Amino acid sequence: MSKETTKIEAVYDFKETAPAFFSDVLPNRIDFVGIVTVDGANPNGDPSGEGLPRQDTRGYGELSDVCLKHKIRNQFIMRYAEDEGRHPENDVLVIDDDYMENRAACIEEKLEYKFDGELARILFPTKSKDEPASLNDKARALCQSFRDVRSFGYVLALKGKEEGAKGLSVGVRGPVTITTAKSVQTIQPITVGITKCISNSEKDRNKRGSDTMGKKYRADGAAYVFKGSISAIQSAKTGFSEADAEALRDAIIHIFDGDESASRPAGSMSLRSLYWFKHNNKLGQYPVQRVHESVRVVPYEDFPFYHEELNLSLISGLEVEEYHIDV
Repeated sequence: MSKETTKIEAVYDFKETAPAFFSDVLPNRIDFVGIVTVDGANPNGDPSGEGLPRQDTRGYGELSDVCLKHKIRNQFIMRYAEDEGRHPENDVLVIDDDYMENRAACIEEKLEYKFDGELARILFPTKSKDEPASLNDKARALCQSFRDVRSFGYVLALKGKEEGAKGLSVGVRGPVTITTAKSVQTIQPITVGITKCISNSEKDRNKRGSDTMGKKYRADGAAYVFKGSISAIQSAKTGFSEADAEALRDAIIHIFDGDESASRPAGSMSLRSLYWFKHNNKLGQYPVQRVHESVRVVPYEDFPFYHEELNLSLISGLEVEEYHIDV
């Protein structure tokens, strides 16, 4: 008995029924694929594995989506700090403000002093004589105030400061999603012992013993691929705009700028390619998996450790922007 199959060709017709907070929103869905090279760096240490580079059960390297979002937030805040106009809506909530002149000790403190207390008036009604704001009003205020909230979403949960006082619980679902980056080849983490060359104190000066004081880990010769999407439908609920999409794209392109550390020396990690796909409607011309699969990345022994190929026949009519670092 034969079984008929239907090939899905997705060109959608969409009528929005969900309530929207904002009118100036993204008019079309965006998908993207990024390729990262790692050579002589620990791209994302696993705290449950003594800091070794993350691996899946098959031995392929991983760079978590949380780590990628953290680096994107760093780029958001660096660009905000350098913005002479200091547009307050481009501030970032979930970040340690290393680049800011006045650093907040915690998220609660940041919320209390944002806009000279205006945001606190909405979020903490006990500090105001006004009527308590609705959850929608609080979510809207968070989205208007912080670029990372209207991009990735956030769950804000704070306890009441005084006994018996109500806490604050607001959930925002963001339009931007990013996968865990996976290496295209298995990785072999390398362990390097660290030795000290000078004593920590006078009393330790004449003590004899091992000079070993720790370990460092790295991965060599690997390429990682991450994929993401921006929902135009969800952007109506957070106010994520075309300007935010451009800021996200630029943050990804420069994702490792200023990210140097002892475990990630300058140049050891680099974004090599970014494919930015723009659909012509809110739901998209093609399913997201088909768009992502149009970029084929295979391992290669020599630098940059991969070959890539874009199959345009899978996504005919889709607008594609490509960004590459030539090697």
